[in-house]
Amino acid sequence: MNLVDLISGKVLATNSRMNAQRFYGEDVISRISYSIDHEGGLLVLQKAIVDQLNEMLSEMVQEAAIDANSVYEMVVAGNTVMEHLLLGVSPHYLAELPYVPAFKKSFSVRASEMGININAQGNICTFPIIGRYVGGDTCSLLLTFSDNLKGSWLAVDIGTNGEMVLAHNGKLTSCSTAAGPAFEGAHISCGMR
Repeated sequence: MNLVDLISGKVLATNSRMNAQRFYGEDVISRISYSIDHEGGLLVLQKAIVDQLNEMLSEMVQEAAIDANSVYEMVVAGNTVMEHLLLGVSPHYLAELPYVPAFKKSFSVRASEMGININAQGNICTFPIIGRYVGGDTCSLLLTFSDNLKGSWLAVDIGTNGEMVLAHNGKLTSCSTAAGPAFEGAHISCGMR
């Protein structure tokens, strides 16, 4: 997470952590199952990530010596499941054929509605979802490379969800796979993440 001064573009503080939702499932499929199989599971997962974002924000505004009330915008780019969970939208259709997200468009929600501790009238914005398991994180990656769509290149995001985008002469092709168990150490008996 970066705290950015929108006038100067300067990064005022940076913070990162392991996702607090990992206690309810090491990968997105386990988290979908938790949200479906446990009464109130979706709210538990949403609260876990909102609480974590608030903790990180608190540390960053303190480090930058600013008031959290002066933060008016938060932009979030996450995989398809993570954006559903953050917004409190059930991801259950992503667990069954044809694996359809409940939404694909970008959302803008008031901070006060989400319980995010920035200015109450501030906006929490998500990146649009490209499709199924190619989410807002890949969309943000494409925005980063938007000036370089000519030629050929391959972008690989290995995390809970493994996503790849291949660009060739202006044409983009993307795919995804569940990578969490392999790369995030789910249910390993030896070694480390």
